[in-house]
Amino acid sequence: MAREGQPDFQYDDKTLTALERYISPERLAAYMAYARGDKWVAIRLYERNTQVSEALYGVIQALEVTLRNAVHNLLSEQLGGPGWYETFNLAESERNTLQEAKKKVLDRPAVMTPGRVIAELTFAFWGRQFSETYDKTLWVPHLRKIFPARLQNKRRLVRGRLVQLKTLRNRIAHHERLMCGRQHLRQDYADILETIGWISPTVCAWVESVNCCEERFAKPLPKKPKPALAKPALIFDLDGTLTDSMPGIVGCLRKVLDARNLGDQGPLERFVGPPVEEWTAELLPDASEEARVELARDYRACYDREGWNNNSVFPGVREMLTQLHAEGFPLYVCTSKQQHFAVRILDMFSLSALFTAIYGDKAEYLSHSKVDLLASLIRQHGLDPANTWMIGDRIFDIQAAHANHIPCLAAAWGYGPPEECAQADAIAPTPADVAALVRPKSSLNPS
Repeated sequence: MAREGQPDFQYDDKTLTALERYISPERLAAYMAYARGDKWVAIRLYERNTQVSEALYGVIQALEVTLRNAVHNLLSEQLGGPGWYETFNLAESERNTLQEAKKKVLDRPAVMTPGRVIAELTFAFWGRQFSETYDKTLWVPHLRKIFPARLQNKRRLVRGRLVQLKTLRNRIAHHERLMCGRQHLRQDYADILETIGWISPTVCAWVESVNCCEERFAKPLPKKPKPALAKPALIFDLDGTLTDSMPGIVGCLRKVLDARNLGDQGPLERFVGPPVEEWTAELLPDASEEARVELARDYRACYDREGWNNNSVFPGVREMLTQLHAEGFPLYVCTSKQQHFAVRILDMFSLSALFTAIYGDKAEYLSHSKVDLLASLIRQHGLDPANTWMIGDRIFDIQAAHANHIPCLAAAWGYGPPEECAQADAIAPTPADVAALVRPKSSLNPS
């Protein structure tokens, strides 16, 4: 969650990859190792390192200012005034640092004053005043007076502490890692405060009261959000699920049967759904294969002429598909109808563009089973059976889904009787009910 006034940042694969590139894989390597390869965790650890560095830098800055002014004020009193550095015998390295500081003042440009020169001198410069080089000339006669009595004979301890904190300061200034395998941040903080306290307990108390280190140390890392479940793939039957095709199918079937004097076959609505090859076998149980093929051919010729467009979209289906598509659900069609008819019908109703793929039967297929057609769709599109739904109105859809180990949602607005719908894993009374039943994905997964 961003702080008030800041925009939220979306951590996704694309943004994490960009951050890794511009931070650099090398700089992130230690965080990645600590996060066991989780880029999201590594980036958040990097952010926390930046926040902690920011907090510690303010405290070290207070130490640097306190130290330099303590040394400068004391030496100004004891070495003849604020320009003491001009007459004191500084080592060559410190004399070079002094010249660089003066150059920075002149380059601004600004009037050269002792205060401006002192402000430009580095933490390393001030720390070196406590080295062995200046033990007899600075520490013993002067600098030890800055510290409490218990430290006045412990120059090496003071020098060691300043070297340690200079190293920490440089790590912070160069955006280096302070955490993830380096677990003494609180000790670093305590050492900085203690060192300020050696010089001025008042400044130490002030710095401790106004900095945010403890808050940053104690702040828990953000919890990684659970990845959003991928939208399940939705595979729709066509006849009786998306479109009311019964008038065209039954009308053509009645015509070809009447032409063969086979009109008394009972209700023909039962043949809406299964492959043509199945119902020709039922209608002509004793006929030759050639006769069945001829019946199927005549039916398809009639359907091609007039039956296919004697059709309509079920109320609410267009709105359902539009909503699901807009939400990012991958949509497919799997129908026992010949594929070119399926595409033609969906094109007629301007629905084809909503689907990733439209699978229908083809004459050249060895199997005309919906089980095999659905298996082919799942395989060719790499769908996860655990995150896929079949949505259809007939028992053939339910059986095909379960044979492929995916759940089936019964489209109760279609042609299937209640006893068939009852065998599905869930039932949608209307198209408007589908979205709620497939979002989020049900745990139903028949084996």
